[in-house]
Amino acid sequence: MVIYTSNGGRYEGMDQATVRGLLDALGLTSVTFVTEAEYNAIVLARQPIPLTPAQILATARAQAIYSIDTDIGPLGKSLRGLLLVLLDEFNILRQRERDRAADVAAALTLADLKVRWAARSLLNDRDITQVKPAVQNKINGGDAD
Repeated sequence: MVIYTSNGGRYEGMDQATVRGLLDALGLTSVTFVTEAEYNAIVLARQPIPLTPAQILATARAQAIYSIDTDIGPLGKSLRGLLLVLLDEFNILRQRERDRAADVAAALTLADLKVRWAARSLLNDRDITQVKPAVQNKINGGDAD
């Protein structure tokens, strides 16, 4: 601990020797008396160096990558579970597009193409009551670990 005074070495009416005696009596022997200039230098040396906007952005990006990639906490698992559900949905859409391309290539007439497309199952809209359990299943199944 350091103590300084800006009023000529007086501390609430006591001189430095009296204050030292009180501190010693209390067992506070690690106290050092410094001048105001020395105190200001100590405080300045202990101040954190402010980050630049680029450093702040780089830190935020690194934390986001960590959360998605390896964070074992609930946020990381939730993000990975959500991403896995989105990946499943994208793959369903990609497969449907491949199936349509195959149907177009195999169809002999427009009527034949209509029959082929009508035979495909519909892709109904998803709602939150389907998404939440899907994410929970990815997390509970260990896929998001």
